Amino acid sequence: METVKYTEFIEHPDISIAALFNDLFTDGEWLHIESKDEYDVVEYNGKKEIEDVTHEVSIIFNSYPDEETVMVDYIVLDGDKLDAYGTDDFLLYLFDEHETFY
Repeated sequence: METVKYTEFIEHPDISIAALFNDLFTDGEWLHIESKDEYDVVEYNGKKEIEDVTHEVSIIFNSYPDEETVMVDYIVLDGDKLDAYGTDDFLLYLFDEHETFY
């Protein structure tokens, strides 16, 4: 779990994922879901206000310790799993918001 928290997104190499999420979400919580042969599954849960509506967000990461690589597997927004395009769009929204307000 620590590997994910202290890694940076390529798009935001100046801030750790944990610090970025602390800026953008409320009530954040990190969970180690499971370990598989090649990778660990880590989940971040938090609340995100968008246009005066609070959304429940879960971001699922795969962490590959041998390669020191982390990737977002998918995002769940208000109970609905986003497809790959929706996941990318939501991450880009977060990056844009952080650049604008922080």
